[in-house]
Amino acid sequence: MLGNRLSWIISAFLAFALIIFVLMYLVFPTTSKPTHATTQQGALELIAPANDMILDILGKIPTGQGNAANDYAKAIEYFHENQADVQAANEFIDDEKNATLPAYQLAMCKQIFKLMAQAGQKKNMQFTFVHTPKKLQVSLFAEGQADLYGLSNALGALCVHQYRDGKINEAIQAGQVKFILGWHMMNERARAAIVDAGMDIQLQACENLRICYEKIGEKSKAEACRRYITALEQASQKFSDKFRIVWANKPQPGDIFNIIDNDNDRTWRIEGVLALGVLKFTAKGSRGDRQAIEKHIQAADESEDEMIRAAAKIARECTKLQVQSWSVGN
Repeated sequence: MLGNRLSWIISAFLAFALIIFVLMYLVFPTTSKPTHATTQQGALELIAPANDMILDILGKIPTGQGNAANDYAKAIEYFHENQADVQAANEFIDDEKNATLPAYQLAMCKQIFKLMAQAGQKKNMQFTFVHTPKKLQVSLFAEGQADLYGLSNALGALCVHQYRDGKINEAIQAGQVKFILGWHMMNERARAAIVDAGMDIQLQACENLRICYEKIGEKSKAEACRRYITALEQASQKFSDKFRIVWANKPQPGDIFNIIDNDNDRTWRIEGVLALGVLKFTAKGSRGDRQAIEKHIQAADESEDEMIRAAAKIARECTKLQVQSWSVGN
């Protein structure tokens, strides 16, 4: 009799526990936790070399008013009109050892430098959503990146030409304007691809400037270039690591949620919201994650940041076919 009663109590307890478990699953479904990738020390800090480092390279930090992107937009318009010749100039200077540019290519690179020169005096650049369409794609690629690289390459060709022609001061001027272009891109903190390209452009410019400074005996500036190159390489590596977290083929939901909620860099909060457009297809197995995706999209819809709202809109509306097509680049 006692055994039957005990069996009944145990069965009732197990049934009750099962009911509680099912209710907890339905009412409070489990959401994925972030991994070590985004919980380790420094994972959610803003990634960039210290701004004051450029003082030793340029002798100044740009402080002027206005939007530097307006000057870059004018240079991009000219670049588009002469794109084949400007690209040929860059290829020529790379391929032909010790050669200088033909006169017509030199003139084009000088015109791009002239159009960009005023940007080098300005503190800020707002390029994305000012000189690009006000819409995004669920992709790591960014509108305008190729155009800004085109300007960078033209200045790089001009810098090398002037150096080979013995005009070191003119080479330094071209290198500095190229450096500030990259600095502006890095500091815009909108799309990660623009920030990353800005670091790369600064690396290229810094190496050119280092050579020029050594040529004229500016040892302290050359050493400053070396230090900044090291800092940029470290920052660029951290940025690459974060690309692999956010834009993995199958991102970890907990890491994306953690980045959206807690990252100190607006860039990665935007990228995280965009990545929800991937997660909604890859995290179908978890009811809790699906609810968290919708919750984060809704919160981003109400953001005061126009770009985060745009990221939420496309993350919600995109199709799997669109995401696949965008993944191959613009």
